[in-house]
Amino acid sequence: MRAIHHAVLNEISCSSTISQTILDIGCGDGAFTQAVSAAFPHSDITAVDTSVPKSFSSDNITFVKGSVEQLPFVSESFDLVITVLSLHHWKEKNKGISEIYRVLKKDGRIIIGDPLLEDWMSNRILGLLMQKLDGGIFTDKKE
Repeated sequence: MRAIHHAVLNEISCSSTISQTILDIGCGDGAFTQAVSAAFPHSDITAVDTSVPKSFSSDNITFVKGSVEQLPFVSESFDLVITVLSLHHWKEKNKGISEIYRVLKKDGRIIIGDPLLEDWMSNRILGLLMQKLDGGIFTDKKE
């Protein structure tokens, strides 16, 4: 696993409550999804990607073929949405963020881990997330 994977796992662990339902967007080969499953074996994990891993078996992971721009889930389905090393691949980032917000439960969490989420891109993405979550009120990059 890369350092960013460890950082996201650590961030999930820092929550005061363990998420019961986790959505992993852009799961790729499923390796990181497996690490999340091992760390949180009592959570129901759904992993979505444009292609589904061929050889994989787990009791608490469901792999679904799909894209972030049109998530095949009902609204307010997940306590936690994570996306690691996939944001820079999204064709329509605004639509993807809207879809994440749609499937996230009220008071849910979003964790985005992407090395390209810096400078102008982070300001734009953080601004869009803040608009969705609290009307766009934020004072600085850290917040």
